Amino acid sequence: AHLAIGVITPLTILLTALLFALGTGLIVYLLGRYEEERLKGLGPKLSLETVLLETGPAVVLGSLITSIGFFVLLPSPLKGYRDFGLVGGVGMLFLMCSVMVLFPALLRLLQRHKTFQVAGKSKNNLLPFQRTRLHKKTLFWMSIPLIAIFVISFLFGLPLTYEKELRE
Repeated sequence: AHLAIGVITPLTILLTALLFALGTGLIVYLLGRYEEERLKGLGPKLSLETVLLETGPAVVLGSLITSIGFFVLLPSPLKGYRDFGLVGGVGMLFLMCSVMVLFPALLRLLQRHKTFQVAGKSKNNLLPFQRTRLHKKTLFWMSIPLIAIFVISFLFGLPLTYEKELRE
């Protein structure tokens, strides 16, 4: 938000949580479909290809529509709403691109090293992702880059200015 509009407002702070939730939803949707394809007996590569070709367009279209929903705020006479629309729309486009590029790469990497597995069919009805296994060691190593990014941005981040008034 700071790079795009120069200030941090209460609405752009709210966008952090909102965009995080929207991005998580995209990943859960794709991962659920991937698990469904694996349980049908398809291999990891074919399952991922099926997900990207059949579910990928829906994810992209949904993300574009969400971005347009944010961009609708751009003509607003209130600067705070314009900033919210700009940062939200661009953020959603960035999320869509990130998910569509990084999700397949990360999933293939985890499958290759057998750290992420979909268990076979079960007699009891399990909820989605209860059949999916991700080793604790993998979670640890996946969290290291995220922690490093947060520490580096905290220590060497841009000087932030905070604007309380949304009408200016």
